[in-house]
Amino acid sequence: MMNNVVLFKERFTTIFCERLKDKIEELASLGNKSLVLHFHEIDKIDSDLGDAILKNPAVALEGASQALRDVDTAFENTLKYVRLKSAIEKVKLSKIRPAETIGKLIEFEGIVKRITEVHPRTQYVIWQCEKCGMTYNQKVFSVYEIPEERIVPPYECPSCGRRSIFTLLEDKSENVNYQKIEIQEFFEEITLSGTKHRMIVYTFDDMTNVVGAGDRVKVVGILQSKPAWKGKKGISTVLHTECVALWIEPIEKAFEEIDITQEDIEKIKEASKDPYIYEKLVSSIAPSIYGMEAIKKGILFQLFGGCSKRTPDGIRRRGDIHILLIGDPGTAKSQLTYYATRLSPKGIFVSGKTATASGLIASVVKDTEFGEGKWTLDAGVMALADMGLVGLDELDKMRKEDRDALHTAMEQQEVNISKAGITATLKTRCSVLANANPKMGRFDKYVDVIDQIILPASLLSRFDLIFTLKDVADKDMDRMLARHVSVSYTHLRAHETRHDLVCRLLLE
Repeated sequence: MMNNVVLFKERFTTIFCERLKDKIEELASLGNKSLVLHFHEIDKIDSDLGDAILKNPAVALEGASQALRDVDTAFENTLKYVRLKSAIEKVKLSKIRPAETIGKLIEFEGIVKRITEVHPRTQYVIWQCEKCGMTYNQKVFSVYEIPEERIVPPYECPSCGRRSIFTLLEDKSENVNYQKIEIQEFFEEITLSGTKHRMIVYTFDDMTNVVGAGDRVKVVGILQSKPAWKGKKGISTVLHTECVALWIEPIEKAFEEIDITQEDIEKIKEASKDPYIYEKLVSSIAPSIYGMEAIKKGILFQLFGGCSKRTPDGIRRRGDIHILLIGDPGTAKSQLTYYATRLSPKGIFVSGKTATASGLIASVVKDTEFGEGKWTLDAGVMALADMGLVGLDELDKMRKEDRDALHTAMEQQEVNISKAGITATLKTRCSVLANANPKMGRFDKYVDVIDQIILPASLLSRFDLIFTLKDVADKDMDRMLARHVSVSYTHLRAHETRHDLVCRLLLE
């Protein structure tokens, strides 16, 4: 391995001195720590070197970093690392096949679910032999690999060749800033199975504190593995895959990830010419639920959303629409809420019975496994659904202190977190579709409606549309509703019959 590092160092020294000297001089004058390149830049200069990076990026970039530190510049050379800002192609988290990708260069995107605070980690140590007094330099880990959990002293002294007791010179050890991030795939990319693919990412030095919880990010890194456990009886054969970041940056995307084919574009253009397109869109929202045209129109407007505006003095006015459905049991409030979240590419459905302020907004907790005993910032539902839709079921069942956390998140659409030394601003630019029951469980026709809503006025003011649903006994309406349900179930049974027939023919 050492010979390979030396070989890469020699080849990169030539490239830096002949092709990238001006760029290195400029970065050194600014006091930067990293030389950031795209993979195609290296591949264009030396295609063989590009292939070698694809096969063994950790060793190649370690040699490149050593060559970068030795480049003579007119200013003090502060450059330490060579980082790649792009790979050959971008892959989805769900499409990564770890067994074939371990040790390889990968590029993916996702949303930050959890993030630890920045803390130092020992990278280089110096041991002193108690017998001969000589010092011995030891490299604990490279920024291109998963860091070691513990430091092991040498077995024997490299100078006198005898077994000895070594003293760690802590004041001469070299540390590097370190941060651990958990990235989850985008909600619009989650498959029907509901499995949320995640990746733990390690960042070092100038790549720390670049992103925050709830951010949509792009990562270029090296996929590496470590045993699930180590013990006196052996090492686990099960491997955990994690990524060491070469580059990480926040991205601002709404729904560009959705693939639209040429056939879809033609259908959209054709639908735009339909004079009844508005009525068709409204009727397509929860068609199995009878009536409620006004509510469905409101949900349609909510799904399309408005335009956010910024006043001359810098105040942002939200464009997202918040809707509250409050009514009697059995009026399809939860079904409408759930249907809307399924229709939205970034929709999340949560129940007020189990939702807390930390689960909706964010939480700062000590995590012994992921955070290694340090404080960890965990983004909540509204931060993860940024630029999407949150369906909040049974809002009235939430505790008062948990509901109070929604005020700032819904109106200002950002929340400031400050706890245990962690200070962060989370974006909550999402629409909220909530439902609740009246004070006594159902509306009393002899009492004013406003007196039967138990939600505080401060929270009600955040909703742009409030619909009351009453289950009123009406013979004609009940007859039409029963006919609609009967027709829906008739079509469902006919579909099931055809499905059973197809299955039987396939089995035969």
